Amino acid sequence: MHPKYKNSGRKAKLTDDQFNELDEWMSHNHYLSTRKVHAFIKENFKVDYSLKQVTLIVHKLGYSYKKAYVEPSKMPKNAQRTLKKNYKNITYMSI
Repeated sequence: MHPKYKNSGRKAKLTDDQFNELDEWMSHNHYLSTRKVHAFIKENFKVDYSLKQVTLIVHKLGYSYKKAYVEPSKMPKNAQRTLKKNYKNITYMSI
């Protein structure tokens, strides 16, 4: 019996050295989009992948896309006490 998936699929357009170079570049550049990675591959390696394929390459290299979010600044320890103390003044001033 032969292994079911031996040598299946097409050979990669990028060499191992190019994958290593891409990995090195991605590790030094943060906040990358699929389009930026696509542009890097096209400019440096003269290979035009689809955006879907670039996403698969990024995952193959061990990276993932995560949505950035704003983290609120830290509230002072006495903020709630100060708000309760000044609440009456705030509500009466707005009337």
